[in-house]
Amino acid sequence: MKKKTISFLATIFFLTLPCLNAQAVTLDFEGLGLSNWDAISSTQGTTPNVDVSYRVFDSLTGETKADHLSFWHSGYGDLTNVAFARPSYTGEITLTPHAGFDVHLNSFDLAGWRKNSSDQLVRILDGTSNVPMGSTPTTVLGGDTHSTFTPSLTAMGPLHLQFGKNWFVAIDNINYEAVEWPANSNAVPHSGDSNSNAGTISNPEPASILLFGTGLAGLLFWRNVRKRH
Repeated sequence: MKKKTISFLATIFFLTLPCLNAQAVTLDFEGLGLSNWDAISSTQGTTPNVDVSYRVFDSLTGETKADHLSFWHSGYGDLTNVAFARPSYTGEITLTPHAGFDVHLNSFDLAGWRKNSSDQLVRILDGTSNVPMGSTPTTVLGGDTHSTFTPSLTAMGPLHLQFGKNWFVAIDNINYEAVEWPANSNAVPHSGDSNSNAGTISNPEPASILLFGTGLAGLLFWRNVRKRH
């Protein structure tokens, strides 16, 4: 009976593995060989299934001021080698998944220049609809620390991460992942995708883990009941 139970649990585990197919990466600005004020290339951070691009824009008018962010070595809290928007505008990092994938934003760090920076914009937009997925004016910590944000949001198409209202705030350690669509999905494809059978999922990892954990707990409970009888 013991061997059968172990075999059954192993089968459940391997059937769950395809749902856990997302691998997170962290976008930082280390090892670029840049000096303070240098432009950060849009190729920095691009992964096989997600493209990364940057811009600086006026948060009041939406007008683009630059097609890149700028590099700075230190002075923004306890973060080093960061990206910021110059001079008095908002920075934006866009994560664009390839066909067959969604993009999931896990977390990112912001820090103020030398000290806390108040009333700063932190906003995440679904790039397909331009609808805010999360937005807040907030104080960003500086000095000898930084602020960490954990939105855990998934976008069907491009995801825009917007930060700051001036160059007193910088960003680092953007953690994200490409989430592959199920092979049998019939959901609506990304805007501009040519694959008419493509679909989308929001965030399968926690649900899959919960499903597996719940099933495992149930099987262990059933096994204990059988032992008592």
